[in-house]
Amino acid sequence: MKDKVFVTSRSFSQNKFLRKKLLSIYPNSIFNETGRKLKNSELISSAIDCNKIIVALDKIDKNVLVNLPKLKVISKYGVGLDMINLKDLEKFKVKLGWEKGQNSRAVSELVMGYIFSISRNLYSYQKSLKQNNIFKQIPSEEITNKKIGIIGCGSIGSDLLKLLTPLKCKIYINDIRKIKINNSNHIQCSINELLKNSDIVSIHTPLTKKTISLINEDNLKYCKKNILFINCSRGGIINEDAIYKFLKINKIANAAFDVFQNEPPMNNKLLKLENFYCTPHIGGSTNESIINMGLTAIRGLDNFVSFRRLYKYGYE
Repeated sequence: MKDKVFVTSRSFSQNKFLRKKLLSIYPNSIFNETGRKLKNSELISSAIDCNKIIVALDKIDKNVLVNLPKLKVISKYGVGLDMINLKDLEKFKVKLGWEKGQNSRAVSELVMGYIFSISRNLYSYQKSLKQNNIFKQIPSEEITNKKIGIIGCGSIGSDLLKLLTPLKCKIYINDIRKIKINNSNHIQCSINELLKNSDIVSIHTPLTKKTISLINEDNLKYCKKNILFINCSRGGIINEDAIYKFLKINKIANAAFDVFQNEPPMNNKLLKLENFYCTPHIGGSTNESIINMGLTAIRGLDNFVSFRRLYKYGYE
């Protein structure tokens, strides 16, 4: 049987370079031409004759796999594995193509954009000037010498660390692994210590059973009243009800999310807060990152990752 590939990702499917590259290797490839995220039933009907799939934010579990008897390989476009049930993949003997670090610079630059924009009140200044014609300067904050917490110091967290280091920030790091530190301004510590000391906290852990509501009502009490939280990882790692209450009470605190527990975040009460900032899951949406993730996903159709390795780092 000739390999037949279905691509669920919209940005991959719309990219002429990636389409041409995939078709040069797998001429029988088909693409998501709808311009929107597919429902499970649509994914199944589109991929029914395929033995390989490139997926993005699609939920893959036994309910999908049982309806795709020809499927042998799933390759991940992007890095998050929270939508893929690895145990079900093993049970159905479906191999997984995945590589870490595909969009690290794109996400870490988005975090830096949030840090600078919110610290310098750029959103507020633009709104005041364009909507209300208010030409008034209010002193804001520099990033240099600030205390910044990074929760999760894998590919993206490590890249963010590189970008922040020239600014002479004191950086508190929390990770499940022991991180090698060669800078006196970098300190590995507990989450509570990180929250207590940081002016800015950025989340970069995968979403697993251990990281759901990692930031919650219990540990938010350790935070400074003017803290800035940034989540460009996965929705649900910061408990949305808890951060809403925190921001509601602490008007000088801020939070910026690129990701939400439910996407799109319809009727999410966070969106109504003046001290909450957001983007529609654009962390990996740069031209460079799309190409990199796409080429990695194409490689993943024939190069597979060990499930044992993923379980070791908390993926399930």
